[in-house]
Amino acid sequence: MRLLVFAVLSLPLLAAPLSALDRSRPVIEARVYFGDVRALRQLGDLAGELDVCTWVKEDLDGYLLINTDAYQLEQIRAAGLLVDVPYPDIRQKFFGTTGIE
Repeated sequence: MRLLVFAVLSLPLLAAPLSALDRSRPVIEARVYFGDVRALRQLGDLAGELDVCTWVKEDLDGYLLINTDAYQLEQIRAAGLLVDVPYPDIRQKFFGTTGIE
């Protein structure tokens, strides 16, 4: 029963609408760190808008790997969660530049 409850509570994080991002600006790849999954409640309604690629739960903590924009990133930081940005423009990850050449 606990697994089912967790799955239902996690569903909004995994079923994010892609239209929530402003695609006219660079898409940012970011890690949102949490000590406990319950810490993600700090995101409030924003949690349902995030484009979550994956989440990693380690022994004591974990992180969400998300595709986001600058506006959402500021909202996450304002909620008090630690954020790391490996790719300020996700095209760098795949093409090594900020555009297809």
